[in-house]
Amino acid sequence: MGLGLVDATAEVFDQHLDRWRARQTALRGRSRYRVVAETLSRTCEANRPGTVSVLDVDAGGGADAIPLALAGHVVTVVDHSAALLELARAAAVAAGVVDRMTLVHAGLAALGLRIDHVYGIRCVTDLIAEDARKSEPAFYDELERRELELCDRPDSIGTARFWQVVARRPA
Repeated sequence: MGLGLVDATAEVFDQHLDRWRARQTALRGRSRYRVVAETLSRTCEANRPGTVSVLDVDAGGGADAIPLALAGHVVTVVDHSAALLELARAAAVAAGVVDRMTLVHAGLAALGLRIDHVYGIRCVTDLIAEDARKSEPAFYDELERRELELCDRPDSIGTARFWQVVARRPA
């Protein structure tokens, strides 16, 4: 979790909502969402061209779910923070995809899913010590390109700050 919290309650996330939103719109946050959007797109196309049903657990404000819904997929957004779900709902309304999204207020539970693939998100960004360079758009464009190259390489996943897990219900 972006706040460095394990087993955090909804109240903890709600208390840090402003901090989370600021991180989400910063260059590092935008890059994270760009890499996730790309890997999700790859996964959806590889598994089934056309509409895919997606479960986005700990979905936050829907930043991963909205592009999927815009691409025509049906997305179930699950989060234990009512405030974050409200952000996801507002974003879905603004994007015109509320009809393709179901919002579920719940915590994580044993979902009985099979893991198909794991992607590393921010495999190298956090290893670069020069924070000033990370604010330069041209540098960040190159860094994002490298993140996309590395996101599904097994030797890079271990250095990732975040992971995206693609899973499905067994048939």
